[in-house]
Amino acid sequence: MKKFNKPFLKKLALLAVVACTCTVAGVSVAASGEGKAGLSSPLAETVNIGDVVQVPDYYVELDGKLVKATANILTPDGTVFAGSRFTVNKGGRYVVEYVVNNTVVHTEDCLAVMGAADMFSVNALANVEGIMEYPYLPENEAFKGVGVNVYPGAVVSFDRDINMTDFSKNEVFFEATVSPKVQGETDFQQMILTLTDSEDSASYFRITITDGHADGGTAKHVVFINGAANGQTAGGYNYDDTTRAPYWQEKNIYGTSILSSFRAETRNGESDYSIKLYYDSTEKAIYTTRSGVKSLVVDFDDPVIFGGNVWDGFDSGKANLKVSFTNMNTKGGQVIFNQIAGISLREENIVDSVAPEIKVDLGEETKAPNALLGTQYKIFPCIAEDFFDANVTISTSVLYEDVFNGMVSDVLVQNGTFVTDKLGKYTIRYVATDYSGNQSIKEVSFECIAEAEEITFTKIPSDFSVEIFDCVRIPSVNEIRAFGGNGKLNISVKTFAPNGQEVEMTDFAFIPQQLGIYKVVYTATDHYGVSASSTVRVEVLAEDKTLFMNDIVLPKLLITGFTYTIPAIEAKNCYQGVVSDCGIEYVVNGKTLDGTRTFQVKDTDTQVEVVCRALTESGVECDRLSKEITVVDGQQGKDQTAYFYNNDDNMNIIETMTSVDLIVTADSSAEFANKLRGSGFALGVNYLAEDVRFNTFNVTLTDAQTGKISVTFAFEISSNGVKITAPFGQPTTFPVANGYFKMGFDCESAIVSDANGLPVTFVEKDDAGNDFAGFGDSLYVSFSFKGVRNESKLSLSLLNNQSLGFRSEIEGEIGDFKGPEIKILGDLPVKVGLNSEITVYAAEAFDVLNQALAPTVEVQSPSGEVVVKEVVADKDIKIKVTEVGSYRVIYYAYDSQGQRTRMGQLINVLDATAPSLDVNFSNVTKSVGDTITLPSVTAKDTSGTVYCDIFITLPNSDIKMLSHSENGIVTSYPASFKVSDTEIKLETKGRYVLTIMAYDDNYNLTMKTFTITVK
Repeated sequence: MKKFNKPFLKKLALLAVVACTCTVAGVSVAASGEGKAGLSSPLAETVNIGDVVQVPDYYVELDGKLVKATANILTPDGTVFAGSRFTVNKGGRYVVEYVVNNTVVHTEDCLAVMGAADMFSVNALANVEGIMEYPYLPENEAFKGVGVNVYPGAVVSFDRDINMTDFSKNEVFFEATVSPKVQGETDFQQMILTLTDSEDSASYFRITITDGHADGGTAKHVVFINGAANGQTAGGYNYDDTTRAPYWQEKNIYGTSILSSFRAETRNGESDYSIKLYYDSTEKAIYTTRSGVKSLVVDFDDPVIFGGNVWDGFDSGKANLKVSFTNMNTKGGQVIFNQIAGISLREENIVDSVAPEIKVDLGEETKAPNALLGTQYKIFPCIAEDFFDANVTISTSVLYEDVFNGMVSDVLVQNGTFVTDKLGKYTIRYVATDYSGNQSIKEVSFECIAEAEEITFTKIPSDFSVEIFDCVRIPSVNEIRAFGGNGKLNISVKTFAPNGQEVEMTDFAFIPQQLGIYKVVYTATDHYGVSASSTVRVEVLAEDKTLFMNDIVLPKLLITGFTYTIPAIEAKNCYQGVVSDCGIEYVVNGKTLDGTRTFQVKDTDTQVEVVCRALTESGVECDRLSKEITVVDGQQGKDQTAYFYNNDDNMNIIETMTSVDLIVTADSSAEFANKLRGSGFALGVNYLAEDVRFNTFNVTLTDAQTGKISVTFAFEISSNGVKITAPFGQPTTFPVANGYFKMGFDCESAIVSDANGLPVTFVEKDDAGNDFAGFGDSLYVSFSFKGVRNESKLSLSLLNNQSLGFRSEIEGEIGDFKGPEIKILGDLPVKVGLNSEITVYAAEAFDVLNQALAPTVEVQSPSGEVVVKEVVADKDIKIKVTEVGSYRVIYYAYDSQGQRTRMGQLINVLDATAPSLDVNFSNVTKSVGDTITLPSVTAKDTSGTVYCDIFITLPNSDIKMLSHSENGIVTSYPASFKVSDTEIKLETKGRYVLTIMAYDDNYNLTMKTFTITVK
């Protein structure tokens, strides 16, 4: 980054000169008040970054003659050089040592204070002005700060690592004031703050502050703030803090609103001219203030909003801040930074008076482990963090305290280690000193002992026996107890099969597939690698039998005309101590399925028997699984009650015009027979308060492939409203309107939403208590009532995208009138560059009342050419986009009744090629008073329209625009130093930088710079 500094005023404080005389190796030194010996002039106590400091001479009297001492300058970072002057390039203490005959005869020092403006760096399209007041309220010190002029493409960086671990929402994290060039006009529409982990550029969060006039808005007294981390969808909350709704569901699409203005406008004096942000390290949330009241902007780790994509802070604990801008006019704008990370930027200079913080890395230890007599001990690594100084000097030493007399002595340290050759207390001392001389000390102590205590297990399970193929769960390492050793004990576990091979475990569980003795070995290891083990013996027994590893998972009802697939079945056979894999033969209604597991239900079937036969290696059946399933005729959706399977006689299911009603007289349950899409679920329920005489209505979603993953939502319905409880969660109020509620469940993000799509709760665990990670491609749904006190009724009016009910006075007339739901198996891009390769992803389709056929996809170019003809979307397709404009990607899906669904997306192809730029100019050297003719510029772009801006950076860092052109037609921007529209006068000495920038409508940019040196 290029650095610009405003010249600083030097504050000189004269050193008091004390008359003294010292004799070193025959050298007599007198104070400056006696003759010419001593300092020729005082050294300033305080200097500023950017100053050039003249080192005063120092004289000593040697053999009756005055001798000038050599001056050695020690910089804050430890660099040493001889000289008569030095440039202050960093904050901290500079020391001048005067040397005669290799002896230091005198020292002087001065403190370089940090200028507030020196904490910023900018790119070539911005410059730092230094401390300035807000011009529209000059009498108000509150808006004073570091002013920065910004132009299109400007980036401003705060050049300090920010410790992100100790902020609260009561502390201002960031404050800035937008200062427009002209009051009432908008210089730019957005200011974007990006904080990136200091050690991992992939971890970041971004805050966008948007002017109320953006995109044609008229909210002239308001700005909007939203945020997102690591690819989250940018979010915000309502300013009143009562509705935790993401901004994209609200009328305002920008985020949390506050009374402020990019135009220096106010409404009855209520506007806060500055914009304050607060970061809470514990909550991982950004707050702001609206008329003095705290308002939540975004909570990055709120699972209700972001589901499984929550953000849990920066791993390093530190971040860098960059500020950028969008939609800026060509004359630029100005921002005043008032405070950042708790540092006020309202004063010219900042004195560093805070000592560094020392952090010792003990690894997994909570304290330094004791040492054994006569062994080598390694000094623990450490770091020292200092806000102002990046590289802090750290020194280490080791002290020994005698166990008998308490005497303390130094210990020899070589290559970071030392020998503990005496019993007693050892202390490792860390000393950190920053550039300004602030110092901190941290000590780590331990004892040297004669011998370590033996490692002993105090809590370990006894030996036990299990049947083969039974799931064996062993205690986790956290449940095992051991003591002794030296330092923290780390406990690990491994399991070995009878043949000696290590067994892979999941969550401390395994399934034995060999007969004999399994050995579960727990090992405790101390800080020095000394370990002890304890073994648990698990004896695996078995009778001669066949074991099926999974079950037949099919719906409780089969529907005529539908096609079903039997899941792959695995079986093991144990005979006379030998375990072998079984072959599987699939049989449906007595007919063997050759080479397939798929069958279709015939119109004449009233029942289907599915048999899975386990076969030995010789083809002899050793066991079988079987399931008999009733067949129903759904009449292609006209008889919707046929899709529900009653588990008992306590429920009556009736189809009405607008719903399927579930009427119960006691606790009961029913299952919906058709597979639904596994990525999402929706259910609409109507009820009358007088029909609710039960405790809970439960909705259970189960993975259709395995049948082993399920999630149950419990609804409590009363006159006071509806509450929903997710597995292992707390009851949450669910929005209701006129006796109707609709739940949506995104199975991938695990977020439950209401009828308006607003998040209500979040699923963290499944019904078994395991972390919920979603379902497969399909799921089944079942419904149950608990605590039924009297006849009750609920009406199901919506299932996914299908409205239920026959919807006609003539029962059964309409039936299924909805096409399938399409799920695209990937995120299509919104914008890509010309000649890029894009992926058209495969898709799946699901239908509620019928079966969906395989979806198809078609791609059309901007010119209307069919790039991909309608093909089955069962695999990804790669295509190259060769036209600028919008490509149409259209997916189609049909169900078995002929209903069609169409889903499309536009992919905008942009010209990503920067314009070509030819400039007839070169670096030159001129004299004061000379003129320079603006260079002739040729810029071309494939899009047809190309813009060209010419800037010049003056020796004092000011940036001036000289001209703006569109397709070669120039509009000049007069400035005081210009002689004419095409010439400029070089009025001062120094370095001028001429910048030519060509860009197109897509902001593809080409830039060239030239240097003009004026002597």
